[in-house]
Amino acid sequence: MAAFLVPAPVATAGDAVFRGAPTPCSAGRVALTFDDGPSSRVTPSLVRMLRRLHVPATFFMVGERVDASPATARLVERSGFLIGNHSYRHEDMTHQSAEEIRRTIENTRAALVRAAVHPTDLVRPPYGAVDAHVLSAIRREHDVTTLWDVDPRDWAGGTGAQIADRFLAGLHPGDNVVIQHDGVTNSPNTVAAIPAEVSTARKRGYCFAGLDARGHPGYPTPSAVLSVAPPDRHVVEGETLHLTISLSGEAGRDTSLRLLLRGRDASLRSDLTRPRSTIRFPAGRLEAQVDIPITADGIAEGKERFEIRIADGEGISPDRGRTTIVIEDGGGPPAS
Repeated sequence: MAAFLVPAPVATAGDAVFRGAPTPCSAGRVALTFDDGPSSRVTPSLVRMLRRLHVPATFFMVGERVDASPATARLVERSGFLIGNHSYRHEDMTHQSAEEIRRTIENTRAALVRAAVHPTDLVRPPYGAVDAHVLSAIRREHDVTTLWDVDPRDWAGGTGAQIADRFLAGLHPGDNVVIQHDGVTNSPNTVAAIPAEVSTARKRGYCFAGLDARGHPGYPTPSAVLSVAPPDRHVVEGETLHLTISLSGEAGRDTSLRLLLRGRDASLRSDLTRPRSTIRFPAGRLEAQVDIPITADGIAEGKERFEIRIADGEGISPDRGRTTIVIEDGGGPPAS
């Protein structure tokens, strides 16, 4: 079933897209998605393959399979891949009431939370079975119906080579969302197809992306929030200030932001050890820890202050607020 995607008109029949050495993304973007897992038998090998090839992907998981294999669900997220909702028991939503649809989405989200992962708001109805009733019920949950427009029919059988041929035949200029499976009988052959799919698509000028918040090829933009320990934001000379930067969700790729410090009464040269300014989040990481040692200078100076804020996120939306830190005097003779 076709997804609600309109391919971008980036190439025409007269363009030399497939000749020579096309530039990355000149033919379009491809978002790989995998349904019906997690499978403790197949999903780990698929994750290893995608990481080796540096290919992002989104996994639409079935709730009862998450409950059966929570460690595999965690492996997917901690390897840097995004996770979507594929119902709890893989039932056709067009045969369900609005309450049953709500319940299957919520039960799957709860299973993912129990597995200690952070699902996106993307929902893929089983079998791609949608109608106005299903779309409305998913929208009421503040979720996004996410289908596809390329189906290599790996679930129906075929060798790795045959699946790869179907995959490549289905690609079109512009954005492509591809459905494959890591939770069906033929899934080992899906894994076997991945190297040829990726290598040939790249040679043709396609690049690979995750899915953004609308379910289109791209990436979500999580927000970043700064928290401080001690929580009263007062630190004594000679102690260490502990910062935690938390992302609201998976970015689906390596991301970074900048940590900016500004002295008020405090000197950034003499009163503390400045941390690195660029804080990196490897794909799959939702938190970064930064320590700032405060210098014990042995001089009684009274309270001193400096400000911290996060800015300029690469694939991250930073909180623009400022946090003021107060350095308490650690003792020593009064300042003259």
